[in-house]
Amino acid sequence: MDEVEGVYNGTYDYTQLKGDTGPLVYPGGFVVVYYLLYLITDFGKDILLGQYLFMGLYLAVAAIVLVLYKQSTKIPLKALFLLALSKRIHSIFVLRLFNDCFAMFFLYIAIYCFIKNKWSLGCLIYSFAVGIKMNIFLFAPGLFLLLLRRFGILGAVKKISLCAIVQVVLALPFITTNFAGYISRAFDLGRVFIYYWSVNWKFVPEDLFLSREWGLSLLGVTALCWVLLFFRKWILPFVEFFFFVFVCFSVTLVVVFGVAVFTVSPIFLSSCVFFFSLVLDLRSSAMYLLLLERKICCLPITSSLFCLLPILWVSCLRAVYIFNFMFGISTPCLIFCGLPTCTLLSGLH
Repeated sequence: MDEVEGVYNGTYDYTQLKGDTGPLVYPGGFVVVYYLLYLITDFGKDILLGQYLFMGLYLAVAAIVLVLYKQSTKIPLKALFLLALSKRIHSIFVLRLFNDCFAMFFLYIAIYCFIKNKWSLGCLIYSFAVGIKMNIFLFAPGLFLLLLRRFGILGAVKKISLCAIVQVVLALPFITTNFAGYISRAFDLGRVFIYYWSVNWKFVPEDLFLSREWGLSLLGVTALCWVLLFFRKWILPFVEFFFFVFVCFSVTLVVVFGVAVFTVSPIFLSSCVFFFSLVLDLRSSAMYLLLLERKICCLPITSSLFCLLPILWVSCLRAVYIFNFMFGISTPCLIFCGLPTCTLLSGLH
């Protein structure tokens, strides 16, 4: 409430908006929601009314989660009662009144829209949830791959553009005042949280909590989890994504060799060829893993891993060709004759 009070008083510079807990570090959707709460609760004075509103929000979130659980046949009915037993959730909704409550509510609504095949509406609502709190953006990789699988590359880009439009509309009063200030505050990935207000990491010493290494390690674990999900759960969209990258590299390769072959350094050319070929190998590997997962290739795991070795060998051989070409040990004929041969071997495998 303290942070949006500045907006009520006419301040649209994000670097000047702050409250008792520190500066405003949430996107424009947060301002919209809490500005309305600020007006409804008599400028933040009627706390009891605010708690009643959050209690209603809690019931709405519980209802939409129950509806989502009902769509799954793997969750037993008795597990649904566990939703009402979380003391932490009751504290977040009725006592602390966090913006996580609104962010997760709109996220669940968006997921429900995706289930009902209303993708455009779901993308709009999802983007609004990101505008309330940026941690909802952690769902973006999975949503992107779902869009890619459902609509293809161009269709996914159109849906993502809807999300971008929502962010621009929410941020319009602030980016027209101080664009850099809004971006640096609302989407600051490197900011350090205040240890006093931490809930999940109280068991961590304060000096470790405030260190840059701690923040980078958490980002690294998040990225690692994404990679594991790519290979374990999202293998088909993963293959389609690599096909998209493969097309992009193909176009780049044609432009490089067709336009700038006499003006660009050999090192740059060889680098383009190397990454283009690497994408081919990665796509071949991903396709092979897909066949294994779909039980099309019924080989033991040891045989499956052994069959991937030729692809790795081809990649190493190609790297040797490029290394020799970059340092003048070989002739251009070697790389242009050797690369198609290696790629052919990979394709035949």
